[in-house]
Amino acid sequence: MAWKTTESNYTQGERWFILYDYLRRNSRKGHPVSRKQIFDYLSANYDITISPHTFYADMEILSNDAFGLHIELDRSAFRGKGGCGHPPL
Repeated sequence: MAWKTTESNYTQGERWFILYDYLRRNSRKGHPVSRKQIFDYLSANYDITISPHTFYADMEILSNDAFGLHIELDRSAFRGKGGCGHPPL
């Protein structure tokens, strides 16, 4: 995935785990988070920027067996307003 970072000290796996942890703590069924909220959190707390073009591929990685999140994407609200969430673990 094309994560753009400035002098990043994070591996790809670490960045996915940071994203996984954010979703696990902040989203659940009936309480989705927006793509903008995710981008803002990663940028403010970790200086990580996800390319909007790879966002859905990153979400797919988190939905696979390794991470096991059930992510429901709202692709109809593109341009920063799309949301995603998962039921409680």
